[in-house]
Amino acid sequence: MTAIENEGVARMRIKSDADLLFSAMASGRTPFQLEIAFPESYDELISGQWEGAAPEEDLAGVAAECGRVLLSAEAGSGKTHLLIRAGISAAKSRDDVIPVWLPLRDLPASMRSAEPEAFVQALIGLATPSLKPVLSSSTRAPKILVLADGLNEIPREVSQSALDALDELARRYPFMSVIVSERLVRRPVALDRWKLATILPLSEEQVADIWSSSQGGSAPDSEDAAKLLSNPFFLDKATTFDLVEGSAAKVIEAYFSKLAGIRKDGLENLSRVCYESYSRERGMLIPRQDFMSNVDRPLYQSLLDHELVRASETYVWFSHHLFHDYLASRYLVQHRTLWGPEAFDVVTTGAASFDSLRLAVDQIHDPAVADEFVRMIYNWNYFGAAYSLVPGRVTSEMQVALLAMLADKRWDPVAATVEAITDALRLNGTKTAKSMLAVSTRDQLFEVVREFPSSNPSFIRWRTIFTFRDGEYVGPEIVQSLASDDPIEAWTLANVLRRCRLTSAGEAKLVDIARSESSVTRWRAVHVLGLHPSATTARVVQNLMSDSDKWVRYGAVRALVEIAAKTGDSQLRESIILWLGHQLSSERLDDKMLHELGRVLDVRPQPAGWPETVAPLVQQLASTSRNSFQQDRWNTLMASISSSGQVSR
Repeated sequence: MTAIENEGVARMRIKSDADLLFSAMASGRTPFQLEIAFPESYDELISGQWEGAAPEEDLAGVAAECGRVLLSAEAGSGKTHLLIRAGISAAKSRDDVIPVWLPLRDLPASMRSAEPEAFVQALIGLATPSLKPVLSSSTRAPKILVLADGLNEIPREVSQSALDALDELARRYPFMSVIVSERLVRRPVALDRWKLATILPLSEEQVADIWSSSQGGSAPDSEDAAKLLSNPFFLDKATTFDLVEGSAAKVIEAYFSKLAGIRKDGLENLSRVCYESYSRERGMLIPRQDFMSNVDRPLYQSLLDHELVRASETYVWFSHHLFHDYLASRYLVQHRTLWGPEAFDVVTTGAASFDSLRLAVDQIHDPAVADEFVRMIYNWNYFGAAYSLVPGRVTSEMQVALLAMLADKRWDPVAATVEAITDALRLNGTKTAKSMLAVSTRDQLFEVVREFPSSNPSFIRWRTIFTFRDGEYVGPEIVQSLASDDPIEAWTLANVLRRCRLTSAGEAKLVDIARSESSVTRWRAVHVLGLHPSATTARVVQNLMSDSDKWVRYGAVRALVEIAAKTGDSQLRESIILWLGHQLSSERLDDKMLHELGRVLDVRPQPAGWPETVAPLVQQLASTSRNSFQQDRWNTLMASISSSGQVSR
């Protein structure tokens, strides 16, 4: 047999292996018929304002035509199901197409510091069936459909590099198409290369048909149940044992207890294992030895028999990331002493996904406690807090206050912040969020807040602070409240002080607070300093660039650029940008600071000559790029800064 004939036989074997793999993965899954949409922009995707819908069968064809598809949808919407169905379709087709499964969660933790080419090779190594025989073939290569699942299941510091590597695979091998699943989030990808796709919620008719065929009778018709059941993951779990109670966390808990017979003590043990695994591994893969030493054999076997977990020789993982998120969140809810930035960072794998926080709030039935939990999340990450606003769990006052604080940032000088805040309000989707998106001035936002009826003293005090007029003079007695133990009140004041004028004593108090022993208080202070430009505040912020706390350093990068953009002293502006260049060349900026610097240089409105002032710094940043994708992002940033400068002239 010739070498060419041998390669032909090998190719047939690979396609047969793919057929067996994807057929096995689809076994036992509820036969949802999903509809998809192809938004033309992230604004369309996040606002849900795309035109038209298509059957799920169109996804593979679009990938073949475009080369790259980013499938972004909410947790449990059926992304994995859809990728598997695409794989089955490709494997059974008569076309010369080989589907390949690529589980991104299996990327090792060591990839955080890996070079770009290492990511490419790691992805090739993870693919099943193996890509290596095809890539080393001497004959014409077949078409490859790479189905990369779970970009949202890996830490943020890894996910963008993984996405870049997938982009590179499609560029390097023209016969290769890529579909990657992702949560609803805006990514810095080139939409001239990537096609966006999303999954529509299940229709009422499909929910009714599936419920009727499995349970008999009519599906629950309450508003909460209808919303829950439109999500394929929860419909699938609910129809197994008629579990609907209008609560995502309750459905998952009942699924464990009724399907696998897991008692409360077993759930508590699994919750601890999942939380500790997130803490150690920063991902969803649990070393098998650790799992087996902490979970007794009967419980493990029950989980395995009911396909709640899967296992390899080295790892155990839950069959859906929401199972792991629920268990980790359960542990967090029951251990209030953990509530704080470190624990929130653990259960979200570094703010990669906020599903665990939302599931945690869903388990807290005392509104006062739920408010406290969300308040503490806000002290760590305001996007996480916004995602955690579960209706019926937090109070209406908390929802209004938190959404208003987000909406207030729509007038932020940094374009990326305005974009991110608008996304968060759109994703919240409540009437309150929509009303705040509809206003065009801060005064109109104040009116929305004032119209909310409440006699709660805490809310009234917050509203008094929040509705300070722009430009009001503020003295040291108010500035002192930045050190308040109430995160919502203190961060509200931090945002308000950015748009107020400080008396000389007020500015002195702010500088004093920036030296507080509390890192959170220092972070709040540096957040304010950015919009009170002077040589004095610039020196204070420069000192905070080397703070021991990562969030203070992160805030200082933003504040220093804001001072440069806001000051009327062109000499101070140029000296700040030059100083940042020295810090960059001395490698004194960590990755988080570099990322933030790339976000905040695009300010609106720009001072005169801003593009020319920052161009050398952006070029210096571009020179540090490790690959063409990073280079493209810096080029895109400079183009955005330049175009904004032209508009303002």
